Amino acid sequence: MEEMDTQLSTDYETVSANNDIFTSLEQALQSLTEGDVRDILADIDTVSWIESRRILKGQPFSFKDRDYLLQPYRDEYQNIIFMKGRQVEMSEFSMNWLLHKLDAHPYTVGLHTFPRAAQAQKFAKQRLQSAIMDSEYIKNWNDAHNSEQVMRKFLKEKDAKGLQPYNFYILGGTWESRKDTVGDAARGISLDFVVYDERQDHPDDVETVIGEGASHSEYKQTLTLGTPKLPGIQFDQQWEASDKHYWFVKCEHCGYEAPLTMDNIMDSGQFDDEPDWYYGCPHCRKPLIRTNGRWMATNPQKRPEFRGYHINQLMVCWLTAEEIMKKKNSTAYSRRRFYNEVLGESYGGDDIPITIAMMEECGKNEFKLGQLGDNERIYCGIDWGAQSYLWIHNKHHRLIDLYIADQSDPREHPKALARHIAKYKKYVKKVVCDAGPDITRFYSLRDELKELGVTNQVYACYYATPPAKTDIQWDDKKMIVTVGRSEAIDKVIDEVSDTNLTLPGYDLQNEKVDMAIEHFTNIAAEKAETKSGNAFIIYVNTGPDHFLHAKIYADIASGGAEYLPAGGSAPCISNPRQQFTRTKSGIYVPQTLSNGKFATNAAPRNRTSKHRNKRR
Repeated sequence: MEEMDTQLSTDYETVSANNDIFTSLEQALQSLTEGDVRDILADIDTVSWIESRRILKGQPFSFKDRDYLLQPYRDEYQNIIFMKGRQVEMSEFSMNWLLHKLDAHPYTVGLHTFPRAAQAQKFAKQRLQSAIMDSEYIKNWNDAHNSEQVMRKFLKEKDAKGLQPYNFYILGGTWESRKDTVGDAARGISLDFVVYDERQDHPDDVETVIGEGASHSEYKQTLTLGTPKLPGIQFDQQWEASDKHYWFVKCEHCGYEAPLTMDNIMDSGQFDDEPDWYYGCPHCRKPLIRTNGRWMATNPQKRPEFRGYHINQLMVCWLTAEEIMKKKNSTAYSRRRFYNEVLGESYGGDDIPITIAMMEECGKNEFKLGQLGDNERIYCGIDWGAQSYLWIHNKHHRLIDLYIADQSDPREHPKALARHIAKYKKYVKKVVCDAGPDITRFYSLRDELKELGVTNQVYACYYATPPAKTDIQWDDKKMIVTVGRSEAIDKVIDEVSDTNLTLPGYDLQNEKVDMAIEHFTNIAAEKAETKSGNAFIIYVNTGPDHFLHAKIYADIASGGAEYLPAGGSAPCISNPRQQFTRTKSGIYVPQTLSNGKFATNAAPRNRTSKHRNKRR
């Protein structure tokens, strides 16, 4: 009996203690303010952190009609990759992701990488600075006194131990240090979180170089974002290695569930003021609610290299079906651009004859833009347009220079191009330009070059369209030349395939050279038939291809390349800095040609190389 009384007394005390705890907890919860609740949620949930910490355009960040962003934000997978279209709010995503990681993990460092330093500086000034200044929480966290534009330090209040937790948000470009020192800006930095922004334009070894900086981190988390280009490039391979999540939208009428594609944009058949297009279910054609979806892996794996998410413009709430169709039908959107930027998909056309890898093979050397040899002969090709493009190469088809005339008045282009060509006055043999829809630009160019004393060998080129096969036909009286378009492109394809085209390897990451490489890859081969049923191949542009055609016109001017024999007969240049002098106009000429005739532009940069160069 005494033992029973003792047990009852113990139980009563336990119940009483529990009641006290519950009472205290209830009182504590009742005393919490709305701000306290937000802080608690922000500490345990990424989405809540963004909603309470980020201010966008004067308003708290909202996920209204953006249900597809919730799972990616909360995803803690080590390596996440986004295959995305343009303008789908992924810049905000990358910044929010990295800021939250740093806030949640004191004493960590995050690196936000871009292909170019100028992109990093622009992002830091326009996006990151605004995110800091517009949010009271982030502004108080930011240590402005010890921060720079591309290196932000964050500092919190001292903790119970008297320590002051800090973080660093670093921004940088990966191409700026040239090909032999890619990622130098990231070497020696201990990293925890890395964002690879615009991954499709980064060098292939960027993860290898930058990843070393995170080798000792307990986190090692990466976020990779990119807009696709061609199938098979490294970014596309990374996406293919992921589990490839797509946003599957379920029709509330028939239950059909599938990712959003162009099949979901349907003709309404309406007239007057009604929209012509709407988002509908391809199964029952009823209107579709795009937010009624879920993420599903289309390439499920036990442990994928990347957790992949695909986001395109069809998913975003601010673009209607009508606006998507306007882009599809717009001449401003080539097929490749529409696939890449709107649909967020790689596009290779029916057949891509020239790839980025092929072009890069042509740049495995140490030549520089503007570098000339003894007794050099150079040839120029010009493609007219809203912007006009100039390609200059020598008799061996080694690229010497590129130039873009971008004056708002196209009538000024001939004068600008002539002035640039005049830099090479003593070397220029012949110039061929696009006859174009406005032949007056050819006449202006011809007159300008004559007046500058450069050359009177200036021709306008007309393309013969397939299936006609046309050999090069010169009319020296009218100063025009006619060539088969497909045959001319075939010759360029063969030249690139055989690496007989020489790009300046030292300047392979130059902005204009990079643009030229992209232009060469913006053609696709398609099959066509004559009325009699004979098949032939035509080349269509899948994006801007101006430098390709400027190169064709330079080919015509040079009358075919004089390729050096295998192994090269020209002597090697053991020390290019001693052999060449840079003129004021940026041309590199042998010192034997300077002799006071060419004013040097200060001292050359102190850059040595173990590579031995071959002259062509």
